[in-house]
Amino acid sequence: MQALLASLFGSEFSLPRTTGADFQLDVYAKSDFNMVVLLKQLAEVTRECSTNWLYDPIEGTPHLPTWLCWWKGLEPEIVTDTERTFAGQDVQFSILVRNSTGRNMENMSITYSIEDSERNVVDNNILTIPTIVAGEIHVSTITFATRKDTSAYNIIAEVGFAGRHVNLASTINMFWMKASIKPGTTTQFADGKTPVLFRSEVETNYPMKSPVTCEINLLAPGLEKIVANLSGNFEVDGGETTIIDSTQFPPLLIPPDAAEGVERCILHMKLLNENGLEIAECASKPFYVGFVRRGPQVILESELKNSYTPGEYISGSVAVSDKNKDIERSSRLLIEYHADSGEVIEIVDLPSNEFLENDVSFQWRVPQIELGGQSDRVGRIRARVMMRGKEVTSSESDRFNIEYITTRVNLDSLRVPKRSHIGGKISGWLRIRRNTEQGDPAFLTLTLVFPDGEEHVVLRQAVKQSKNLSLAFGPVTIPAPKTADTPKSITLTAALSYAGLEMDKRSAEIDLVGGPSADIAKIDFIVLPDFVHPDQMIQVTTQLESNLAKSSDCELVVELESIDGNSVLIERDINLEIGKPKMIPVPLRIPLGSEMSTAHLKAILRCGSQSCRQSQRFKVKAIEKPFFKVGFSIRNEVGEEIPGLVARLSPVDIVIKIESVRKGMENLKIHLRIMSRRDIVKEFELPVSPDRENVLRVKWLTPPIDVVTGYYVDAVISQNEHHLPRRALDVTRKQFTVY
Repeated sequence: MQALLASLFGSEFSLPRTTGADFQLDVYAKSDFNMVVLLKQLAEVTRECSTNWLYDPIEGTPHLPTWLCWWKGLEPEIVTDTERTFAGQDVQFSILVRNSTGRNMENMSITYSIEDSERNVVDNNILTIPTIVAGEIHVSTITFATRKDTSAYNIIAEVGFAGRHVNLASTINMFWMKASIKPGTTTQFADGKTPVLFRSEVETNYPMKSPVTCEINLLAPGLEKIVANLSGNFEVDGGETTIIDSTQFPPLLIPPDAAEGVERCILHMKLLNENGLEIAECASKPFYVGFVRRGPQVILESELKNSYTPGEYISGSVAVSDKNKDIERSSRLLIEYHADSGEVIEIVDLPSNEFLENDVSFQWRVPQIELGGQSDRVGRIRARVMMRGKEVTSSESDRFNIEYITTRVNLDSLRVPKRSHIGGKISGWLRIRRNTEQGDPAFLTLTLVFPDGEEHVVLRQAVKQSKNLSLAFGPVTIPAPKTADTPKSITLTAALSYAGLEMDKRSAEIDLVGGPSADIAKIDFIVLPDFVHPDQMIQVTTQLESNLAKSSDCELVVELESIDGNSVLIERDINLEIGKPKMIPVPLRIPLGSEMSTAHLKAILRCGSQSCRQSQRFKVKAIEKPFFKVGFSIRNEVGEEIPGLVARLSPVDIVIKIESVRKGMENLKIHLRIMSRRDIVKEFELPVSPDRENVLRVKWLTPPIDVVTGYYVDAVISQNEHHLPRRALDVTRKQFTVY
């Protein structure tokens, strides 16, 4: 079909087919009747047809007439509002479609795509045109946003009609402006007097000078706030680099009360044109700012863990600094627990006369949060000073979690005598473990069970909600059985129940021997007080009176049984004579780890195959004053003390000085802890000699940190693998900063 149409209407390579006479007349007439032109044209046609075997007289695209080529007259065009615009602004362009065919055109479409200079597609879409009346120009307007880092955008479009497409393209070039900013230092103190130094470079391809407004903000990403800002007007030279530094602005001063401690900050710069539109922005590398507050300040100190169980205690101290006397006498100090859900629980509410002159200590028992979501059990401690209904200053702790736990109780141990008799009195003790001090009390039931199943309940009582409870019971009388035969043993069963359910049970078997006369001797403890202090030295006397028919060689063992462990005080061979009491002195040192508990002093006498024992309990009071004074110092490799700043990856010596209240304390260990604000970074365990003064050294390499981090050195002392409470130590912490 193409060859037929080309022979009829001609193409770009050939004229329409005609007769030889008509062709010659046409050429002759169009050449002003020049015979030479005619002959030359005939010669070229003859040569082309005779010598060029590739010549095709009907090749090419046919030149169809308008009445046959019905799509002619469709004239699309891309029109932009401006050839160039500033990068970062919105750009608008239009696609015009003119209908000059003389008839209406229907069901047309415009497909366009916008690409940046790196061939990334910014926008694309398909627009439909239901109809265009003859002679009408249809306008489709498109707007898109440009980026500040792009120099040009290409618009590629095609108009579709009746299965054919007309392609068109255009380019919009950008005027761009690039900026960079650098701080003049890596560290800065925010004292309200020292300005922040900086230097900025601005480049542009705009051909002439252009006025801009420069806005500079000092941002603290960790606080998510603008700490300080300033602005100024400048002219940027076209085609050159313009230098802008801090000398061309008012001083950029950082308020000292904008934050606390050390914050990571950046400088952010924006350039605006005359219309207030942003044409460039940049940010500097981070630097560190140390804030020194001058106004009223609240300092909240508390050693917090990541999570707490209900019933645990959170203690801390609050110090209010008011050097300028800005806080009025009518002000109040509020210490509260703020949950993430918004719930607030008040801990302390104090008037000004109690917190302005002295530091305030507080202790809060973590409550049981029964209902609510996780946000009710996650929060922080907040201290704030309120004056005339407004908050003057505040400080808050790290976030911590309050666990929701189910109450669990169990019997850890049960101890009773191994031997007794019908009608005899027995005493013993047991330890009850509980995972929380919240909730209802548990119930303890003690039952004596004979081998035939006969039971006698001897004790039933509620036990208080302590996590570790040592409970002494007795004396309990062993009843006579209902049967005539005397059994050889009886079982003491301790059952622990909570909320009507049995949680744990323990049993101990007691051998039954003759009567009270079966004891081979009477044993008593003389000068054993009911209450003692930890580390107290007591001279106890053990009195023995023989019940044997003749003198006998016996072995006496005196033991101390406490939560700190069992220890043998004396082991001695004695000759027990009739009618001659024996007085055996027993020196007793109360262990430090047995504070706030019940202990037992036991004596066991063995004479051949016979034996008897005696036990007396006493209570150990709490530690009232420190037994150890611990101090620290940090030194470099040369031995010089480091005041407070240590470089990263630096070897340091931590010197620990320990002073005891007396000489001869044994089985001591010190646990040195290097701690950050949240975690234990490193822990060392060192033995402590019995000397009154000890100096220990530990080598440590500071960690490879990326930001300035504060650390402090703390210590805990243990005896016989039991950690002593904090009140047994007077520890002066050592704080330092690694940069």
